[in-house]
This record gives sequence, structure tokens and C-alpha cells, in this order.
Amino acid sequence: MVSLEQEEEKEAFLDVPLSHRQDETAPRSGWPRALALYLRLALELAMAAVIAFLLVKLLRDSSQKSLTPSPVPPFPRKTYTFKEDTRYLNEDMFASREATIHTLHNWVELSARARGYVQIPNRASYNDLVEPYTVPVNLTHDGPAYMMSVFHQLHCLVSLVAVLGGHGYVLT
Repeated sequence: MVSLEQEEEKEAFLDVPLSHRQDETAPRSGWPRALALYLRLALELAMAAVIAFLLVKLLRDSSQKSLTPSPVPPFPRKTYTFKEDTRYLNEDMFASREATIHTLHNWVELSARARGYVQIPNRASYNDLVEPYTVPVNLTHDGPAYMMSVFHQLHCLVSLVAVLGGHGYVLT
């Protein structure tokens, strides 16, 4: 006698091996199946052509971009290791208002004379430049200039140290 569990287990398995079953999703006759294969081949070739076209376009655009004039000179790629310098960062810099001011005063030499702004006299010859800021370029005149991000970051860092130092030091 066959138990209920054995009968359920028998129903869970197929009697026909997979190699002899016909796939329900595949076309049954030869003509639609061949058409489907050719259509798939055509689509894959079209995708490969689009990928090749986009890669060639990308390479061509990047090579032309490097020929575009830039106001920024090429910099060598070199790895630098920064060493701790207690003039710019030390454990006692937040101990008192005077220590914070003294440490921040040492940071002044890291900044540029023009506070990080640069003027580009022939800026119209560079296609990629945005509109410049209008800033004081000397004691009597304002003019167009661009800010270099490293000096902007240094200014923000000084502001954070001054505020987080907690000694009431306010930047001007």
C-alpha cells in the first residue's frame, strides 16, 4: 500500500526526463525558431555596434578635450607624504584663545597673497571657464577673478577651527 506521503512525493517529480520534454517557450516549428535566432543575432550585433561607436566617440572626445587650451598648467603626478608639523596642528592649539590665534596665524603663510583668487586676462579664449567672481583685486578696484579650491578649503578650515575652538575668536 502506498502512503499519502509517498504519493505526494511521486507527484512532485516529473516522469519525463528533461532531455525529452519540449520547452513551452520555444517555438515548435523550425521556421519561427530560425527567425528568432536570426533576430537575436541581429540585436546582439546591433548592441555591439552601438557599444563600439560609443567607445570610439568617448576616446575621440577625450583626445580632443586634452587639446583644448586650459589656463591650468599640467601638474606632474607624484605621491607626497605629509609629515606632522606642530606649527599648524598641535595638541595645545585649543587650550586657550591665544594658542588658537597663534596656530591660525601660522596658517597665514599657507595662503596666497591674493587670498586664492587668480585673474585670467584672456579668459574668453578658454571655452570651459564659467563666469568669474567680482572680487577686490587690489585696494582700489574690483575685478573678475576665479578662486582656487585649495585656498577656499583652507579658509573654511580656519573658520571651523576658530568656531570650534570655543574661545570666541571671530574671523574678519
